[in-house]
Amino acid sequence: MLHSVTALLYLQVESITPVVYLFRLMQGLGHVCVFTPLFVEVGKIIPDRFKARGIGYFAVAIQFGTASGSAVGDYVIKNHDWKTYFITIAVITFVCACVCQFIKGESGSGKEKQVKDSGNSYVANMNLVYGGLIMIFVLGAVFGTILQFVPTYFDKLLDTGIIEKEISCKLFLTSGLFTVAMIRIIGGGITDGRHRDRVVIFCHIGLMLTLFLITLIRSGGFSLFVSVIFGLSYGLLYPTTNAMVLTNSKESVRGRVSGLLTMLFEAGFRGFALIAGAVVGAAGYFSMFYFLLAFYVVGVLLFMFLQYKGRFFLRGSYEN
Repeated sequence: MLHSVTALLYLQVESITPVVYLFRLMQGLGHVCVFTPLFVEVGKIIPDRFKARGIGYFAVAIQFGTASGSAVGDYVIKNHDWKTYFITIAVITFVCACVCQFIKGESGSGKEKQVKDSGNSYVANMNLVYGGLIMIFVLGAVFGTILQFVPTYFDKLLDTGIIEKEISCKLFLTSGLFTVAMIRIIGGGITDGRHRDRVVIFCHIGLMLTLFLITLIRSGGFSLFVSVIFGLSYGLLYPTTNAMVLTNSKESVRGRVSGLLTMLFEAGFRGFALIAGAVVGAAGYFSMFYFLLAFYVVGVLLFMFLQYKGRFFLRGSYEN
């Protein structure tokens, strides 16, 4: 409802003032208040043994909604006006708010293995959870940096004469996000199976390779190749890491953990751009991508260290 009301308040805006930024804050709060509870309900409904696959499908639904909303918004703005645009947003969000009242998730764990509250098992699970939380922040940083900086990076390559023909950033981003969606739909089953650990290792290597290969892009064909590697790696790693954190958290705190996952991803997605921008300004795009690669490697090493500590006490807690 907060998001819907904010859209209507935009109808009163005639110039850019501090009030507009207040409206943006209200929209952000509304977004969090919708997404986090839905994420919690998804976590409750889906059994632990299918958690990664279910979160992947949930993320695909969000991608589809984002793409559809962008298309609808673009159509309304071009064919009508901003007033109609904000009214459309208000109506859509109001309908969504009403529909959400009928979503009541119940724990899908059933007879699934429960996280113990004391002893080595609890210590082990907390190490697994902390490792996953760190990884989600790092993934947010990588995903956000690629989406926000690759377009300007391609422009810089053209302006400096490194490439002679323009590379389509639209093709790079579209193919990458399409691959993300497809691998989650088609290959989601392997994220919950006994090969999960191998999948995670493959995805980490794939993302490291992506960050390195971005600096070698000189043609549209090679950029398409890199975007597919990125999509395959990130597409499986994000839901798998989220599932690992949730399945190793006590059910009584999964709501708070879900909110923390959302916050850390958004912090990495939005916040790391400030650091990346400063590095670009001081040393250029190549240095920024190498810095991001080093940052990712450190995050993965810390993640693996906490994984090892956790599994030293609790064998198989990651595999349900």
